[in-house]
This record gives sequence, structure tokens and C-alpha cells, in this order.
Amino acid sequence: MTEVVSDERRLHELNIKLMRASNSEKAAKAERVAIEEEIKIATGFSKRAGSETFSTAGDWGSSKVTLKQPVSVTVIEDNVPAVKKALTRGQFSKVFKVKYSVVAKELDALEKSNRDLYLIVAEALRRKPGKVSVEIKLIEMAAVLPEKGS
Repeated sequence: MTEVVSDERRLHELNIKLMRASNSEKAAKAERVAIEEEIKIATGFSKRAGSETFSTAGDWGSSKVTLKQPVSVTVIEDNVPAVKKALTRGQFSKVFKVKYSVVAKELDALEKSNRDLYLIVAEALRRKPGKVSVEIKLIEMAAVLPEKGS
């Protein structure tokens, strides 16, 4: 069991505030997405890839909006060997870049089984902590939170 926070009431109040803020963010995001779709329709933007900027000017003011259509290209790994045979080594290395990644489970196992080898591997790694995530699960909420000391 995890350690109990010394001021449970304060933690509960913070949980409620976080849930309300999260709900507000979701509503704002939904509104933003709807407005962006309206702008796309209003401008007639339909590029398959790239960007386009639209300007407005009048007695109401002026503004610019840029719409961008990114395109993501992924590699179908099963097809790479056939493509590799069709291209020269130079062509292949220009089109396809190898990106190394770490298998965390294997790295941890190496650290435990062969510390010296792990230290060599660690020279090629940079560790950067990620953002701490917070997940709230409301179990029960009183209609009004009682005052402290009640």
C-alpha cells in the first residue's frame, strides 16, 4: 500500500481542482477543433501536403491564419529487404535512416548480469526524465466538503 499523505483533505481538494481543470481543457479543445474545421471549410484549404496562409483585412481588423497539412511517412519493415536489393547502398542510405532505440528490459538485464559491459553501453545513452503523470480516480465526493476540523 502506498504511503498516506499527511493532509488527506488538501490532497482531495487538489484532486477535485485537477479534475475540473482537466474537464475545462477537454471542453476548450473540443471548441478549438470545431473552430479549426470551420476555418478549413471557410478557406477552402485542401492541399494534400504543405501549408497555405490566408489573410483578412477590413474595418473590423486584420488577421492571418496558416493551415498546414503534414504527411507522415512510415516504413513497412517487411518490404524493406526487397527495396534494399533494388537500390545501391548509397541510394538506400540516403532514403532510409537507421534510428537506434533501447530495449529497456534488456538494458536493465545487462546492468544486472554484466555491470562492466553495461557501463560501456551506458556511454552511448542519455537519460532524460519524463513528465510525471497524474491520474485521478474519484471514489466518493461529498456534496460539500466539510470544513477543516469538522
